[in-house]
Amino acid sequence: MSFILRNFVEEPTVSKLEGDLKKQDWRQLAQKYNIVASSSLVKKQLKDVVIKGLVSNQVLSEEAFRLLPQAIRYEKDSSEDDDSEMLKLDQERINLEREKLELKKKELEARERESARELEARERELEDRERELENRERERKKHQLSSKQGRFTVKSSAGILAAPDDEYRTSKAMTSASLPPLSVISCGYCKKTGHHITQCQTPGCRKSFYSGQVKFQSAPPTVSSGTQKVQSSQKPKPNSHITVESLNSHEDIFKDFKSSGEVGLSENGPFDPVTILRDTGAAQSILTKVALPGVEENITKEKVILSDLSSEQSTELAKVFLKCNLFNKEVKVGIREQKMPISGIQLILGNDLAGSMVVPTPEIVKTPCAHSPTLV
Repeated sequence: MSFILRNFVEEPTVSKLEGDLKKQDWRQLAQKYNIVASSSLVKKQLKDVVIKGLVSNQVLSEEAFRLLPQAIRYEKDSSEDDDSEMLKLDQERINLEREKLELKKKELEARERESARELEARERELEDRERELENRERERKKHQLSSKQGRFTVKSSAGILAAPDDEYRTSKAMTSASLPPLSVISCGYCKKTGHHITQCQTPGCRKSFYSGQVKFQSAPPTVSSGTQKVQSSQKPKPNSHITVESLNSHEDIFKDFKSSGEVGLSENGPFDPVTILRDTGAAQSILTKVALPGVEENITKEKVILSDLSSEQSTELAKVFLKCNLFNKEVKVGIREQKMPISGIQLILGNDLAGSMVVPTPEIVKTPCAHSPTLV
């Protein structure tokens, strides 16, 4: 059956090329489908070029390659397999590089977390050492004051000097001329004799350290112009000796306003314990930065102006979750870089958060009045 080009063009199939086509037929196919083929090619070579061109132009499917010699088909299959293998290798390289990047990323994150934990531990250690030094300094001052007060014996207005117990003697007459020079202890605040300013009981004396009462064991002895007798039993103490009842009775004046609580970056925690001071004169609640590590992540773009009697300063606000005896909720607090002026306090609870929860002292009135919560 002879090859008819028109029939192939109308319905191109592989079966129509299976016959014994002449070189001229293959030449017509090349011209029809614009397949470049040299005029010097022999029939077999021309057939190979035309079939490859028809498949390349998508006139025929790859099924047409079965018309080619076995060597040519094998060469094509091998090249396709090589391309497939190369693609697979490239994909594997990409996957390996991605895994390396992920591992390096995780390693960096682990190092950052470890560094953050080390910094936090170092900060806590420094804070503990600082608190320890403050406590040691406070105890040293107390001990120093206590030692001084223990050594002091009051000299009466008559000029009687306290002597060590082993030097006390039985009663004997002494002339005023034989007495040593007078030495009287006086207060620098109230100007009274018999105590120092640290023992002053006068209201308003801010330098008074001890809250114990100062008691005189007996009235000072009288002095005559001629001679004076000091009555003593077995090694008595001087009549004007002062006894301080409670040297270490310095109470915490903020005790009734302190409470315990917890703060966290979110409702899910983790939470850090804080000591809260309820300040009924504060308009803004303030948290120390060291009390909640990572609080800078929750800082908002808002700022407030804090003012006292002498200065004003701008303070950033941060959102934290507060647990205390008044409420458990997310609140906005000011963040303070330095420590609080009151030792041991990390959070000042102001009227912005707890103002409506301050209950006034009940008063008895003649006419009942409507209840109104007090905002301090």
